[in-house]
Amino acid sequence: MFDKLSPGKHQLLLIILVRWGVIIFAATLVSLNVHLWEYGVQEGSIYIVLVAFVVLATLSLVRVFSRAEISLYEIGAQLALDLLFMFALFYFAGGAGNPFVSFLLFPLVVSAAILGRVMTYALVFLSLALYAALFVLPSPMTSQSAAVVDHSAHAGHVMPAGAEVSAFSMHVLGMWVNFAIIALLVSTVVVMMASRLQAQRVKSNQQREEVLKREQLLGIATEAASVAHHMGTPLSTIAVIVNELKTMPELHCAAAEIEVLVSQVEICKRELAQLRAKTELQALSLPEPKLIQPLLAEVRQEFQILRPQARVQWQMADNLPLIRVKATVSLRLALLNLLNNAADASLQDIQVSAYLEADAQSRKKLMIDIRDAGPGIDESILQDGTAPVKSSKHDSVGLGLYLSHASINYVEGTVRLMNVKPKGTLTRISLPVVNQVDV
Repeated sequence: MFDKLSPGKHQLLLIILVRWGVIIFAATLVSLNVHLWEYGVQEGSIYIVLVAFVVLATLSLVRVFSRAEISLYEIGAQLALDLLFMFALFYFAGGAGNPFVSFLLFPLVVSAAILGRVMTYALVFLSLALYAALFVLPSPMTSQSAAVVDHSAHAGHVMPAGAEVSAFSMHVLGMWVNFAIIALLVSTVVVMMASRLQAQRVKSNQQREEVLKREQLLGIATEAASVAHHMGTPLSTIAVIVNELKTMPELHCAAAEIEVLVSQVEICKRELAQLRAKTELQALSLPEPKLIQPLLAEVRQEFQILRPQARVQWQMADNLPLIRVKATVSLRLALLNLLNNAADASLQDIQVSAYLEADAQSRKKLMIDIRDAGPGIDESILQDGTAPVKSSKHDSVGLGLYLSHASINYVEGTVRLMNVKPKGTLTRISLPVVNQVDV
């Protein structure tokens, strides 16, 4: 049952368990003091505080099993209440001289481990204020504060008037400073360790996701090689039949259509040959610097052959010829796939522009914008195109966008899809520039 709790509820449950431990421990000590030790403490007031503490722990337990989630701010408020309750216990049980006053450090350690730096330091200042109040406020037993208790003889020595009070005041101040130093050190160190562990956890998760993504791509590449192998024979048969159709005199009226079929079959055969040759290389190759202009020229030429009906306006910046980016054999296919998506949305108005841009760290990036005038794209795909999705096109399985994302991410690039007004989609590709030669 506890395994199904959210992280916030699980953390609050652990805090509640510690509360019950403190309640039972304090009640046991007070009971022993009543029957055995008889130290000067306010037992009645302590029992009232413990009852209130029990009510808080019970209400918090009900909160754990409620439907609403528990935020970090709520956990911070719970720890602040713990500090206030422990302050009340110490105030009625000896004040700053109570040997268990260091329990005030526990909420700080918990906060440093699970909360942020800001909330942790807020609790540190609250604990310092409460600890100082234990020295300043008058004791309920003597009506004097701990800082002004009369010590006429200190360690068996008779001290001049005023000297003993000054020494004890320094001792009291030293205790508070010591508590402040420990609280700040513990909070700072634990916060730094928690931040470091969180960063390592995030990095480990990212590496695990990359490994899984590479395994998925390898599986898709293997399946693609198998499909290419099985499609080779049917395509060869189709090519033979189409060539025979060209020689039939009764089909001369359809010569233009047959020529289109011949060209399309040749494209399919060439693509399958390239797929067979590059499948294994694509799955295992490492990115290497390549000039972007020849790559874009190859993509442009191939896209014109694949989609001759498409009307594309190409705009290339003047400073691109000597720009190099990280590239693999799959980057060209990713660019082609994104262009095909644009053509599927709008054949007559596609705009492609390539230019350089600097990021916040002044690192140059190659930006490729592909804009179509189609109806736009579904919001679910805009939110997450990094996983296989059900395509909005009736004849597509939705892997193209996922593979394009994976291929471009592999070379440390990014892909963003945005709906633009009045209509259309903007696909923005960002690729890091790895080498630039000045003209």
